Amino acid sequence: MNPIKFQENDDKFRELILYIAERSVDDPTFGATKLNKLLWAADMAAHRELGHPITGVKYVKEVLGPVPERLVYIRDSMIEDGDLCIQLVDRFGKVQKRPIHRRKAKLAEFTAEEISITDRMIQSFWRVDASGMTTWSHEHLGWQIVGYREEIPYHTIFLCDRPPTQYEIERGLALADKLGWNV
Repeated sequence: MNPIKFQENDDKFRELILYIAERSVDDPTFGATKLNKLLWAADMAAHRELGHPITGVKYVKEVLGPVPERLVYIRDSMIEDGDLCIQLVDRFGKVQKRPIHRRKAKLAEFTAEEISITDRMIQSFWRVDASGMTTWSHEHLGWQIVGYREEIPYHTIFLCDRPPTQYEIERGLALADKLGWNV
């Protein structure tokens, strides 16, 4: 089966960065690495639960885990536009690059479900530091099976190294039927 390619939505991606930064302002462990993992977690969870990611951006395998392929370009343009800044913070002798929102995120393009999933990911990893986020992301089979700098396909969220439960089979078939997939 060929993986489904999703349309990348740079505007939604920018707003999701701002939203996560805004919601994470009181989390002392929030930095650039954690932002990467939260973006990926929200997109993958949305694909698993809704049948499509929030932003559709391409994630690639890096040493520290999944990274949005165009993150540096988008982040730098957001800084240039005055929407985001990076604060350098000393955290236990290391420099944390903390994304700071300079304006509120525009959420008109997001569904309530997409915001709810994002909020759940932020809360699930509250106070988990970059090292913990990296360890968690390395457990994902999609990250494990692709080569360095290769794309991590969204459908890998459905991979597992154990047989599926009856509930998972039924849920997968129901989702495939809902999406019109011929299974």
